[in-house]
Amino acid sequence: MINKNFENIKIEDITQLIENGVPESKTIEYKLELNDDNADSKKEFLADLSSFANSEGGDLIYGLRCENGVPIEIIGIDVDNIDQKLLQLENIIRDGLSPRIIFNIKYIELNSKYLFIFRVSKSWSKPHRIEYKNYHRFYGRNTAGKYLLDINELRNNFLSTNDIVTNIKNFITNRNTEILSNNGIAKLNDGCKLAIYLIPLNSFVSNQTFDLFKVKDIFCPPSQYNWEFRTNLEGFLKYTISDENITSYVQLYRNGIIEAVLTNTFLDKE
Repeated sequence: MINKNFENIKIEDITQLIENGVPESKTIEYKLELNDDNADSKKEFLADLSSFANSEGGDLIYGLRCENGVPIEIIGIDVDNIDQKLLQLENIIRDGLSPRIIFNIKYIELNSKYLFIFRVSKSWSKPHRIEYKNYHRFYGRNTAGKYLLDINELRNNFLSTNDIVTNIKNFITNRNTEILSNNGIAKLNDGCKLAIYLIPLNSFVSNQTFDLFKVKDIFCPPSQYNWEFRTNLEGFLKYTISDENITSYVQLYRNGIIEAVLTNTFLDKE
């Protein structure tokens, strides 16, 4: 995948792929032609896109000539009507995959030709199936490219999606229990409490952690006075004190989860 925000990708980024000899991998693939005028080419197109969604996501670039999986030349693709072409491609993707994938398309104009770039997001509702006429297949990706998912891989895909939802529900339930019993991260005033959670899906499927000190100044409790902070085992805590009692706090977890809690003391003031 090109290490850049999708909307900011330019022709220089494609040229750099060629100059650096960046080979195809699990998250990037190059194609010379973009054909969608027959059944076989449409199935191939849908297979490529769904394989990214069912794996780690990635970029699919059309209009490059390659040798042994390494891009060597920008060729471009002839298109008569670019708006009509984009609409046609979007319809193929939306009608041909179930459930629908999250993707973006952009083109780069090269004189009278075009490069097409598709960025497919890693899916949290996988596996995605090709549904084109009587053709129904599931594809995944590895470092060698796309391949048909077997029964065990399909079962694991279905289970992993269910596990994410279950883990999020369990996390919220456990945190609410701790907060209401006042055995949570911070001792709060008695009475009703409002808890808000921002939970990145990726926080439950990877071991990534974040340097919270880089973002600690962005997040504050819902008050602009008398807030303090401290580190804890979970990450970083900012809290508001009123009359020596904690009335609200924001907890930044190392895996990216954000938990904000307000007590009835703060709510009554509002």
